[in-house]
Amino acid sequence: MGKTGWYTAVHRKSVEARATRTFLQARQGLVQTALAQGSRIRGLLRAHGIKLGEVKESQFASEVKRLSCEKSQDLRSRIGSGLYYTLWRLVRSFTL
Repeated sequence: MGKTGWYTAVHRKSVEARATRTFLQARQGLVQTALAQGSRIRGLLRAHGIKLGEVKESQFASEVKRLSCEKSQDLRSRIGSGLYYTLWRLVRSFTL
């Protein structure tokens, strides 16, 4: 087939380049998921009249807990501390 002109050699990226690209695409997906979850949490809190504002990622869970406990007795009784820790770990593990 090569002698008949039907085959043309093409460049193929190296194994390292493909592995790096795979890692970057996976990471980008995780970052987008974490940002979406943060926005979802903000939206759920807004339904209860709580506006989170700008918060450092390391303070996200503690700020959510503080504001929800301050402004809504109903949320305090329904949301356990485990949720805040889980949210913080989720957001922290996927962001830059």
